[in-house]
Amino acid sequence: MWKDLDQEQMAEEEHACSLARSPEDVEAIVVMAWWERHNRNQPCGAEALRMRLQAFYHLKPLPSTRAIGRILARHGLTYCRTGRCRVEP
Repeated sequence: MWKDLDQEQMAEEEHACSLARSPEDVEAIVVMAWWERHNRNQPCGAEALRMRLQAFYHLKPLPSTRAIGRILARHGLTYCRTGRCRVEP
C-alpha cells in the first residue's frame, strides 16, 4: 500500500499553496480577508488578519503586522487604532 504512493507528487501538492506571490496578490488577499472578517462582524485589525492569513490562506512569507496595517490604510479600511472600519453608506 505505502509503496504505491508517489513521493514526488505528494511533495509538490504539499508545497503547492506556498508558491511565491507578487506584492499585488498579497495585497488583494489581505483586502479580501479584511472584508471577509468585517462582513462577519469579527475583529479585522492587522493582528487578527495576520493570524487569519497564517491559519487559512497559508501565505509564505507572511506579511508583518505593520505591512498589513499599511495595506489597510492605503485602502482606507481602518478607523484609527480600533481595527474597525468606517465605511460610508
